[in-house]
Amino acid sequence: LSSRSAKDATDAEDRLIALYNKFMDNEFKQKGKEPSDNDKVVTLLRASTLCMNLDNATDILTMFVHSDRIFSDLGRAMAYPDTFEATQHVVLRKWIPIDIDMEFRGFVYQNKFNALSQYNYIVYFERLKSLKDDIGIKQTKKISFLKYMYVYIHIFKKKKKKKKKAKKFSSIGI
Repeated sequence: LSSRSAKDATDAEDRLIALYNKFMDNEFKQKGKEPSDNDKVVTLLRASTLCMNLDNATDILTMFVHSDRIFSDLGRAMAYPDTFEATQHVVLRKWIPIDIDMEFRGFVYQNKFNALSQYNYIVYFERLKSLKDDIGIKQTKKISFLKYMYVYIHIFKKKKKKKKKAKKFSSIGI
């Protein structure tokens, strides 16, 4: 839907387990590497994202039917049609794969871009550290809350505003 995706759909469980096991095998078992907890969560996020890549109407509708998020959003639209009904649309688009470490959430306040955070904030991505100069990260802070939860916040370098050169105008007297 235009409000939220069906990424919580329970019908995707078999696909999720198969993809997770395939990724774990390819990335770790075949190479004889022991995955860290962070690696396991990153692999789970990759697999769950790929579960959203569907190619037929039956799978899409099945996912909608098995999603609490879709059920909740449609329930609100039905209960409050003046507020929500006009905002609910089915949105289909071509699948464009995005690496999960390159997905960000931007924050705008009073028409000004103020902050950027990792979309998948509970894991650490080494590549972001290596690309920090390219994407303007000044510092990354790991903030812990609860016992096992962390948020990674990226503090960006302020871009210096380029001074605009004054245009020279010539005046012609008549």
